[in-house]
Amino acid sequence: MKHKESDLQISCIKWFRAQYPAYAKLLYHPKNEGNGNRRQGAIHKAEGVVAGLADLMLQVPADFNTPAFQKYYTCLALEMKTKTGRQEPSQKIFQQYLEAAGGKYNIVRDIDTFCEVVSDYMSWVPEQIDKSIKQAYKQLEEAELARARAEFQKLKNKWDNGNTN
Repeated sequence: MKHKESDLQISCIKWFRAQYPAYAKLLYHPKNEGNGNRRQGAIHKAEGVVAGLADLMLQVPADFNTPAFQKYYTCLALEMKTKTGRQEPSQKIFQQYLEAAGGKYNIVRDIDTFCEVVSDYMSWVPEQIDKSIKQAYKQLEEAELARARAEFQKLKNKWDNGNTN
């Protein structure tokens, strides 16, 4: 990925995690870049690497149900491009497959577009799914907090007993 696209993607991820912390692990970058080594490329292909994958995948369904329009999407794919960047042929093919499978695909050229597309998409996430994700997030946060407290207590006990190693 080009450096400008990478900077855009990093900004988008930061914004998303701040806006939708419970969904943070559901927006991901499917690391799909090659390293130029033919042997390693063959291994990656055998492992399931697919050419043209979008830069970011939001693995959450959305149900766009309005009087004028009804469409159910399985996920949201976001391809980062500079203002003049164009899709590679493999990216166009991936887009066609994803849309045929019920996914939504967007090209993102700036942070404002990302925020608009994602906010709109997230507003159509079914209530039951939203509730389940937020509940899972809360449970995981509580478990992580309990683990951190236990670790702190172990360190405090060591310190209190004069053992600082």
